[in-house]
Amino acid sequence: MTFFTFTTPEVPGVYTLSINDDAILGNIDGENILDGTISGTVTLVIDGLYTVTFDIKNPDQVPIPGATVTLGNITNPAGNYVFPNMTPGSYFWTVVKEGYEPKTGVVYVINADVTVPVTLTPTQIEGNAMIILDATGYAGDHVVVHMAVSNEDAFTSFQFDIPIPEGFDYLDRTVVLNPARIVDHQVAANVLPNTNIFRTIGSSPTNVDFLGNSGIVVSWVFTTPLVPGDYTINIENAVLENTQGQNILDDVYSGTVTLIQAESFRVSFVVKDHHQVLVPDATITLGAITNPTGNYIFQNIDPGTYNWTVSKEGYEIKTGVVSVVDRNVTVNVTIMPILYEGNVMIIPDAVGYAGEHLVVHMAVYNEDPFVSFEFDIPLPEGFDYLPRSIVLNPARITNHQVIANVLPNTNIFRANGFSPTNMEFLGNYGIIVSWVLETPVIPGVYNLNLDEAVLYNIQGQNILTETQDGTVTLIAPEYYSVTFDVRDQNQVVVPGATVALGQLTNPAGNYLFPNILPGTYNWTVAKEGYSTESGQVTVIDANVTVHVTLTQLVLPSIVVTPDEVIHTIDIGHIDTDEMTIANVGQGVLDYNIGIQYVDALKNGLMNGNVMIVLDTTADPGEEVLIEIAIDNVDQFVALQFDIVLPDGFTYVPNSTELNPERSDGHQAHAAILPNTNTYRALAFSMQNAYFLGNSGVVLSFKVIAPDTPGAIYPFNLTDAIISNLNAQQILTGVVNGVVTMTGELPGNYLLIGDVAGQAGSVQTIDVIIRNIEEFVAFQADIILPEGFDYIPGSLVLNEDRAVDHVIETALIPGTNDMRIVAYSMTNAEFLGTDGAVASFQFSTPVTSGSYTIEIENAIIVSPMVANVITGTYNGTVLLVDGWLSVSPMLGSVYAGDIDDLILTFDATNLPIGNYYANILVNNNDPDNPQVVVPVHLLVVDGVNELEKEVVLVYPVPASDVLNISTSKGINVVRMYNHAGQMVYENNNVSANSLLKVDVSRFTTGGYVLEFVNANGKIHHKKILISR
Repeated sequence: MTFFTFTTPEVPGVYTLSINDDAILGNIDGENILDGTISGTVTLVIDGLYTVTFDIKNPDQVPIPGATVTLGNITNPAGNYVFPNMTPGSYFWTVVKEGYEPKTGVVYVINADVTVPVTLTPTQIEGNAMIILDATGYAGDHVVVHMAVSNEDAFTSFQFDIPIPEGFDYLDRTVVLNPARIVDHQVAANVLPNTNIFRTIGSSPTNVDFLGNSGIVVSWVFTTPLVPGDYTINIENAVLENTQGQNILDDVYSGTVTLIQAESFRVSFVVKDHHQVLVPDATITLGAITNPTGNYIFQNIDPGTYNWTVSKEGYEIKTGVVSVVDRNVTVNVTIMPILYEGNVMIIPDAVGYAGEHLVVHMAVYNEDPFVSFEFDIPLPEGFDYLPRSIVLNPARITNHQVIANVLPNTNIFRANGFSPTNMEFLGNYGIIVSWVLETPVIPGVYNLNLDEAVLYNIQGQNILTETQDGTVTLIAPEYYSVTFDVRDQNQVVVPGATVALGQLTNPAGNYLFPNILPGTYNWTVAKEGYSTESGQVTVIDANVTVHVTLTQLVLPSIVVTPDEVIHTIDIGHIDTDEMTIANVGQGVLDYNIGIQYVDALKNGLMNGNVMIVLDTTADPGEEVLIEIAIDNVDQFVALQFDIVLPDGFTYVPNSTELNPERSDGHQAHAAILPNTNTYRALAFSMQNAYFLGNSGVVLSFKVIAPDTPGAIYPFNLTDAIISNLNAQQILTGVVNGVVTMTGELPGNYLLIGDVAGQAGSVQTIDVIIRNIEEFVAFQADIILPEGFDYIPGSLVLNEDRAVDHVIETALIPGTNDMRIVAYSMTNAEFLGTDGAVASFQFSTPVTSGSYTIEIENAIIVSPMVANVITGTYNGTVLLVDGWLSVSPMLGSVYAGDIDDLILTFDATNLPIGNYYANILVNNNDPDNPQVVVPVHLLVVDGVNELEKEVVLVYPVPASDVLNISTSKGINVVRMYNHAGQMVYENNNVSANSLLKVDVSRFTTGGYVLEFVNANGKIHHKKILISR
């Protein structure tokens, strides 16, 4: 009998192993005495995945619909009680539904599908009640406890005490408020000194009411005793205060914490030889535990993955890996007798994870005593020795020592073991030395070959008679990502925090940890000016999001100067101005800049020559006028375009007309292309005359709309052309339009809102649901075009439509697409029938144009867990080369500091006129989270009159006296410091005057001069005061 090893494919199934016709069984005379062969099969199976189903009923055993079930880290949409594809393991579960008491428990998935029967008891709560929800956890571990409030009346604050049962303790700084029920509320908790009383106080600094009428208000973590059992959590001295300071609490309900014994399991080894005869007295190591010889049972083993080694004198050493999940495990091991004679050095085979550390052993089978050894191993590509990891086996040494290293400029690993007193190694078989190798990330089988091996006896003779090489089998580990959602106490995203996960620390602001192996990791989140939070996260078999709330300890305060920008520029020029952002508070001020153009982007802000389909509305089944506008910088003589009419629309023959205010003897021809629903229009002049004007409608046509109330239909331009006098294509962009039907939407639609802004800026986009049916959850994949990037943490629900809903997002692996999921733990219905349900921010590319935001895999979930979506509508992002830019676009300002920003105005392609925009300074000042600075740009033909009137400002920098020489046009001069405070004003400036301003008392720094002329026009100039 012989044995050999195959690597196997990833596809499960039954495979045949056939012996070919060349098989021989030879006797002593060399004759083939084989009579026949029998083929065999190899059956490959996939690891078991099972389904967990919850059977939820009331005390009368009537099924209850619409409950929300959480199993482990998975929360299904309300009413969905089935969890498919669950790996073996133990899982805590929670079932909640409004009007019933929550229920918790634990379920074990072993080797079959599981049904969990749950009975929910209706709540009989009237008035205003404080409730401790029942909880289940492991003894000797942590358990999360919740306090809920069912209230008929509004309340602004609460307080309660809990006598902590013996063996429990509060885990410091773990108390958190439920974001769905708070506004600006804060919470504090602690154990009163020299007592077991856990006290919690929640309040609002502005005395606003908590939100909602039922649900969890506050949660915290207790450490638990080692003894399993049921423990009562009683509420004492409880208070619910309304805005008048009255205690409106009517009742309290205690809760129960059920602690179960943390599961540990037994790992048994069955060790046989090649004849399947039991082998006694082997030595087995499991992880870090080595049993006495002959003891093959390991008790009280926690779930996890363990390396094991089986060794016995006279047999080959065997190694492997075993996973302990949720049950006792038996490991069957076959060890082969050693047929060695003399003195043999052996590398036992090893198994490990690709890209991780691997322990490798060297064993010696010796008939003769030896005092030292040496060997080399050429390390395969991708392997490396972990310095100082080599150790000798204590069972085989006396005073022996070992050294090891990789030889310089080679891949040769060399190890040398010896005794300073020439003592002999103990025993005749077993591991001598072990070390750790770093492994490559590529799974496979790698050879470890012994070279230059030596076993020396006490006389210094090499007594080694044979070596046996080994193999390393590397298997692919499962990796997952851990994302941190970091917000402040007002649930505003906190940028720039530093997050540590296990031994990894990301750069500040990077909240994503990819390629994390399963396990439990400590984490810490820190940012200057905020509390430092820490905790643990367990990665099992899925990506994980960790929600962290940082409390702002010191608050920044923003001052933006000036509060309005008015700038005059010559046509065709580029000019700059200045703005400052100061932090007059105590914390670090984080800001980012957005630009909002007040002018409609379809009416002239796009540079170049743009063809536009104007949006319109239509009555179902009626005629609707479609208008095509052109905004042009260059003159043109002809145009052409196609529009594929949406289903249900029909063109009204001979309805195409040119706008007489823009045409000059031009002709228009239009038709539906044969065998299509494509409308094509062509307009030109036989005399090559120019179309008139630079903006507005050029051509229109009529269509008959379908009889579908409330629907939205896209009218998209294709193959569009604008020709100049030389028949050249001068079109620089198109803007598509939509026809919105009047009436009620006939179904439930998920839409992405249109948005327009400056290329290279940060934009906010809405996720909209228009519905005729109630819904409790939704999901969609948002396909972001190339160059667009989602800003982590920016996805938020619309408070006008959400109740206690939560929303989550993650990038789909291998793509730039984001998946959003929103749901309610209480199966609450979203409010309203139209409007944004959520919004998020993304950065945009620097290339202007029209981009489409597509929706895929969209779901709208009804209270009965049915997908009721009727359809989706993609969104359009119009990016323009704007006339205003700000640098820098984001930054951080420490207390007492100031950032200087440069505003750039580009009038290269702007006609004479007035242009308006808003600079949006988004920041973390809780009292002023967005500062809006209006901008008015006046494009003129000639030199800026204010600049002509401001003659001279000197010296710069100034130290004692600042001289300002003006012409007759300046009436008012003011000066502002970095905080925006006016420190000088002269309202009666004489013509052609020289002002001498005493600045000796002013602190060093930047200041802004403001000049106002007789026409009320304002000009700003920055100066520096220095000593």
